[in-house]
Amino acid sequence: MKNLLCMMIVALLVFLPMMVAVAENAVLTETVTETEDDAWDEPIDIEYEDDGTEDTEEEDMVEKEANPFFGEWLCDNASIYIDEEDGVFDVFIMWDTSDTEQDIWEYTCTIDAESGVLKGEGKKSHETIDDEGETISSEEIYTDGSATFTLENNVLIWDDAKEHVAQGMRFERSAEDEELIDVEIQEEVEEDEDEETAD
Repeated sequence: MKNLLCMMIVALLVFLPMMVAVAENAVLTETVTETEDDAWDEPIDIEYEDDGTEDTEEEDMVEKEANPFFGEWLCDNASIYIDEEDGVFDVFIMWDTSDTEQDIWEYTCTIDAESGVLKGEGKKSHETIDDEGETISSEEIYTDGSATFTLENNVLIWDDAKEHVAQGMRFERSAEDEELIDVEIQEEVEEDEDEETAD
């Protein structure tokens, strides 16, 4: 009887560390599995790249409000594009003289403090284009041109001091620009109405 009891004690001492090790391994395995499962359960934040289209439209609207010359102006077959940066205005004029030919004017202007009109100097070139609008050839006509641009009742008047080619022409803002401005004005009216209602 004593021998049997001794053998049981010895067996317990031999197998006890093994049982503890197995138990610890089982606990570790379960912990790792739970950690991996939790990682899959966590929400994943995906950042989408902003193409900047909405910001660009808002910036254009702010630019139009601060600078009435800014934008695209049209008259018959001629288009005037005006942009501004740091008080310097880039004026680009494209006039289709036929289906395959066009005249190009490029001016660098500033606002005259006294009169409020755009004044600047520039150049003229003549281009031949293909059916897809790609330039085939370009010829520089002159580089000593000058011009003024005046706003009268929301109409842009271009005075070409070199050749006076734009006499009598009145450029109106493009329909796309007008639509954007109308939307912006409507949004401002609605915001004012909401503020008055809130008060």
